[in-house]
Amino acid sequence: MAKKPDLTAAGAGADLALAAGALVLGLTGAGALYAGAGLLFAVLVWLGTRWPRLRQMAPMRRLSQSAVALGVLAVVLGITYWIGLLLGGHT
Repeated sequence: MAKKPDLTAAGAGADLALAAGALVLGLTGAGALYAGAGLLFAVLVWLGTRWPRLRQMAPMRRLSQSAVALGVLAVVLGITYWIGLLLGGHT
């Protein structure tokens, strides 16, 4: 049985910080350009914290797992940004 990749404390902390950053961007009413830059930064951080485990996967598995995970990351950060917009009164 293959060992599941584990999420380190650094990876979990980075995910929490990215979600908090998206919330702050929404609270301050940052425009779509800043939200897009935040998403790009989130993708780079995600790759940096997960690369040691991703490197161990077969290429097609790495591609499919990364696509799903990055899609989920984009949705979660988008919803967090939207919640920030609502709480900040920017709707």
